[in-house]
Amino acid sequence: MAVSPDLATQTGHTTFVERDVPIPMRDGVVLRADVYRPETPEPVPVLLERTPYDKSYFLTSGMPLDPLRASARGYAVVIQDVRGRFSSDGEFYSFVNEADDGYDTVEWCAAQSWCDGKVGMYGSSYMGATTWQATVARPPHLKAIVPSQASSDYFEARSYRGGVPELGSLLTTAFLALGPGSVGRLPIARAEQRALLKQLRALVDDLDRTAATWPLKSLMDTWPEGFLPYLEDWLTHRTYDDYWKAISLEGRYGDVDVPVLHMTSWFDSFLDGTLRNFAGTGRVARVPQRLIVGPWTHHVPMAALLGSARVGDLDCGLGSMLDFDAVQLSWFDRWLKDVDEPRASPPVRLFVMGANRWRNADSWPPAEATPVRWYLGGAGRANTRSGDGVLSPEPAGAAADHFGYDPRSPVPTRGGAHVLINTAHPPGSFDQRAVEDREDVLVYTTDVLTHPVEVAGWVSATLHVASSAPDTDFTAKLVDVHPDGTAMNVCDGIQRLSLRGNAEIVTPYQPGSRCELTIAMSATGYEFGRGHRIRLEVSSSNFPRFEPNLNTGRTAFDSSAAVPAEQTVFHGGSTSSFVELPVVH
Repeated sequence: MAVSPDLATQTGHTTFVERDVPIPMRDGVVLRADVYRPETPEPVPVLLERTPYDKSYFLTSGMPLDPLRASARGYAVVIQDVRGRFSSDGEFYSFVNEADDGYDTVEWCAAQSWCDGKVGMYGSSYMGATTWQATVARPPHLKAIVPSQASSDYFEARSYRGGVPELGSLLTTAFLALGPGSVGRLPIARAEQRALLKQLRALVDDLDRTAATWPLKSLMDTWPEGFLPYLEDWLTHRTYDDYWKAISLEGRYGDVDVPVLHMTSWFDSFLDGTLRNFAGTGRVARVPQRLIVGPWTHHVPMAALLGSARVGDLDCGLGSMLDFDAVQLSWFDRWLKDVDEPRASPPVRLFVMGANRWRNADSWPPAEATPVRWYLGGAGRANTRSGDGVLSPEPAGAAADHFGYDPRSPVPTRGGAHVLINTAHPPGSFDQRAVEDREDVLVYTTDVLTHPVEVAGWVSATLHVASSAPDTDFTAKLVDVHPDGTAMNVCDGIQRLSLRGNAEIVTPYQPGSRCELTIAMSATGYEFGRGHRIRLEVSSSNFPRFEPNLNTGRTAFDSSAAVPAEQTVFHGGSTSSFVELPVVH
């Protein structure tokens, strides 16, 4: 056993650290973990995290838990490299082994002499997935979990949104988050490994060029056989098929039998999944739950460590920050140590951006929020923020707006709830005026608000559209327009015509025909202030976050041919288009 006195002195308590502890799985593969234990003769509860990102770098995850602080609180902490990653044996393939391996690791922890038989799991992002996959496998000694920034389904709102690949996230996850850790396992010379690492870094450094390299499969032409096999699968399984269903959580909430603390961020790509996990578990499992949603991005601690209370260019105030260690440890104290919290905590706690305050609620979405529609209108020239597009409480006369969409000149990504890792496109809220000056962006704006409008819940836009293409995409973005004209994005979405209404089945589209399209725009907690205006942007691209639609019926993964499309949005009369907001009354 290796003892780290440097770590022990950081908390004033002695913590014993044992590195690369072998943990056998049911099939004989050995996974390895680092174990942090407090100096005590008594057995203690265990907190388990399972990561593909190297157990030695536990503070780099989205919402980590400091094992030294947990040890000082009376917990043993086990941080394990998942199968096929870093010190663990076996072959890595995203998500598929995490249920069985998680079950076996929980039960191994419970059987150790230093464990009192109670195990909790925690983790953010992929570690949230390992937590959930183990949970639905129902290991007997798992007693509570804290998954954060966690998907519910690895197709919708993780790999795809509205049938459109979250291309920037998928590429940077594969090339930067997962790829480097796989290079060292390839049976190639060291010089070739270094060259491949350099190539991956270059692909991320110039993501705009990388994501516009069509066909995308050509990026993989020079790779060694078997390198990043899941990336190709992510980009070729383009409907909600058996590949995705096999690893989805959404049909397994009935298997959840432990208390759950869900944590997520308004500007995290996996926000939707966390909210669906909370709602689905509450609907079926009936276990104790809490939900906390704050004004952060995917990588919360980076902001906290720097003392920042900003998300992009939106200042959320110092009250937006939480002590994530304390929140998680309090949850585990309640369910692993039977320590009552000092005061009752609400089931749901949401940060209301714009107003910069927290709101408590008994449910998600909050019962106080009711859907209110704002209808698109204008005289047919809504292009750019200088156009005539309006949002009104009532439908206006029938009209239509038109714009051209060219896949080779897509609308650039400017903020949003995404995970484009270490790129020139940071997540969060930013001024959208440069985007709104483009002719291929339709802009609809309310009159100046005479009183604040608070929104808390799911947001969507229902549009009546037509296109000259056999298949294309439409985007929608909710924006807060400040009195000085600054236009800050709140939430957004995208929808592919061929997957309208059903992610499992391709529905052919007849070019030129009208159809109704509902664009899910995720969720938010936001107050539009008095004197502000509410705005909706409509276009057909958001690049490099989303893969551009080539307007040919083919995809950018296996085709390079692209053509412009003429897009139409109808509004008023019998074809009213609207944005629906959950307004708190």
